[in-house]
Amino acid sequence: MKKELHIGADSFWEMVALTMAGRLASCMSCVEHFYFQSSTNSWLFLEACASSGLLQKVSLLDLFGDVGSHTDAGRSRYDEPIYLSASEFRRANRDEARRRLEGTKRAVYSALRLFHEDLRADDAAVAAAYDDVIEKRFLRRADLAAERRDVELSTLAKLRLIQDGFRFHLRQEYKNEGKEIDSRIEELEVAARTSKHVRQFMGAPLVERHANELGDELETFLFDFLNSPERVESFWDPKFGTLPDKDYWVRWLPVILSLSWARFRKLRGAGSYRGATLFSDTFSKAVKETARRQDSGTTEMHSLESLLDDWNKMTAGPVDSTALVLPAPVFDPSLPLQYS
Repeated sequence: MKKELHIGADSFWEMVALTMAGRLASCMSCVEHFYFQSSTNSWLFLEACASSGLLQKVSLLDLFGDVGSHTDAGRSRYDEPIYLSASEFRRANRDEARRRLEGTKRAVYSALRLFHEDLRADDAAVAAAYDDVIEKRFLRRADLAAERRDVELSTLAKLRLIQDGFRFHLRQEYKNEGKEIDSRIEELEVAARTSKHVRQFMGAPLVERHANELGDELETFLFDFLNSPERVESFWDPKFGTLPDKDYWVRWLPVILSLSWARFRKLRGAGSYRGATLFSDTFSKAVKETARRQDSGTTEMHSLESLLDDWNKMTAGPVDSTALVLPAPVFDPSLPLQYS
């Protein structure tokens, strides 16, 4: 049976479930190209989870045993932060966690090598090639790609979507001929076809377009999570264990705080003071409503009261100055990349 693809706000819900099942192993471009989610939202979600201890952030090169290479200018271009479900979650499904990690690190490294070695890191060529495959309805999910064409995607995500399109069509060719394809031969052929297609556009000017960061989808998830945390049940795969306890959401409140703070800062930074105020008020009301449903004196109640107190302090003053005194574990996106 074909797996349902969760798009929009639902993509965050699925990542919540994958994280707690020990099955999340992704980089930013993984989230972008699989869910057609924006670069900004993908990065914010992964960083917020890592800052809160629900994900572990590691260096791609370290995973290959190339320890310390992310500090070397010559090798750093092949590096990318990879986010894994925290070890406490991975222990529940060790084999699945290991399988996902192996698949992710090889796919990401392959795309990075193709981009830097074959395509000379030509962002404009990849962008033009991506526009071309959308126009020709070549991608695996052609309708969805066209529908979300204006979504902000990184160059690596676009390249991986192109690769996926060639992989899809190559497999169809072999299937129609009644043949099976060796995985190594498949990857070599996909890389060759992708490179040939993108190289047609090398030297093309980079066309600047409006890129939709999908802030509304992030907002929808945030308020859904506060109002109905039990929705995670709809995204849970029972073959990977039992559902988390009903109070699982308490551990996710720091993530919600980080994402809400990022959304508030984005609105304020864009000059939308009215939008930022409306968002802040709606967030506060949602937290208060969730707290009203809890029993007095419980951990859940105290956690929500603490969340609201932090939120009021964070939004009371200028955005830039407040960023210097963020309560742990809210992350500061201006800090340099670090690995755990």
